Amino acid sequence: MTDEFGGKLFVITLFFMGVSYSVPLALSSYAMDSVLMATMLVLFKYLIIIPWWHVYYTLYKSLSN
Repeated sequence: MTDEFGGKLFVITLFFMGVSYSVPLALSSYAMDSVLMATMLVLFKYLIIIPWWHVYYTLYKSLSN
């Protein structure tokens, strides 16, 4: 049932995966020894994951109706 949304979903997934892996990787190369930097990286991950889950949830809800 998701064939018509497959391309769009793939691009959105690639975007979120790219951002969620590249930004923390770039930031962690500066100063990972600090607790503040580790906390910022965890918060960033959650700020990326929540919209990503929302995309999948709205797709699920649109297909279940």
